[in-house]
Amino acid sequence: MTFSNGTMEIGTLQKFPTHLCQPDKTKSCGACYGLYNWEDHSRETLESLLQRRTELFLSTGEDPDLERYCSLSKKLSSSSKLCKTIYNCEFLGFVDRKQKRVGCMLHPSLHYGVDLRSCSFYGAELCEEHFCTSFTSLTTIEQMSVILSLDDWYLYGLILIGSINSLHKD
Repeated sequence: MTFSNGTMEIGTLQKFPTHLCQPDKTKSCGACYGLYNWEDHSRETLESLLQRRTELFLSTGEDPDLERYCSLSKKLSSSSKLCKTIYNCEFLGFVDRKQKRVGCMLHPSLHYGVDLRSCSFYGAELCEEHFCTSFTSLTTIEQMSVILSLDDWYLYGLILIGSINSLHKD
């Protein structure tokens, strides 16, 4: 199970402060992709959806037919969206062999530097330059605390969403 460049690794590790979406090789967050925007956003349901998307994407080969993939991947979810205005990106999947990290399966680090993100709803520029509310609101110490507290993609994303929600309660 590999992407066209023979690996399944996104980016290089950075020192703090870091992007919260891919802080290290043991966790990541996919909330901005709409990962938790399903009525049933249990671990089992999301893990199954991400596994099926990843398998489908990898089955398309080195030169993926993205239109066909999109058509097929939209049929993989059995749950309804929580919020209709939040986009659920069909290119979110597992980006490592051990399925510890979620991320964009169109990312250039998975395709020998070729950036396929322009084919997505948000496009390459937004994906590349987006910083979530947790990144811009949490201090470096708070970011480090969240990153160092657990190595679990599902819980890590929920913690970041929780920090966003708590920041907006006044």
